[in-house]
Amino acid sequence: MGAIIYPMTGLVPEAGHFFKFILVLVLFNLAAAAICLFIGIICKDGGVANLIGSLVMLFSLLFAGLLLNHNAIPKAAIWLQTLSIFHYGFESLIVNEVLQLTLVDKKYGLDITVPGAAILSSFGFNNDALWTDVISLGVFGVVFIILAYAAMHILLVEKR
Repeated sequence: MGAIIYPMTGLVPEAGHFFKFILVLVLFNLAAAAICLFIGIICKDGGVANLIGSLVMLFSLLFAGLLLNHNAIPKAAIWLQTLSIFHYGFESLIVNEVLQLTLVDKKYGLDITVPGAAILSSFGFNNDALWTDVISLGVFGVVFIILAYAAMHILLVEKR
């Protein structure tokens, strides 16, 4: 799906950027699936698991940086971004695409250039966060797969 969407949306047409894009999508999907798998295993009822999974994903989406800018989040709640897989996915994708971008605007006969790093900083994103976000997504995926495996062995009993 990413191979179809990437060139059609006009993102940076370089192989390195494309493969980083695909890597982030795969790791984000792995992390989200692992979290939902863990929730599904620890909940006895499927309806409760769906409700808790939806609430966890909505909570994660709230602190991603899409709905609330980094600067709009209260200082006491800024640590909640570290629990958001959407934050890691969004920040790594936007840094991948915008960091090397340079916008040029003509005002009053002058060319005003704005580097992508300045745009990212104005929205509260860390310009050096691409690989730390990728690693964080991978850690989320691995940790929740291990937790799901442990929960499966502890909570689920085979019926014959």
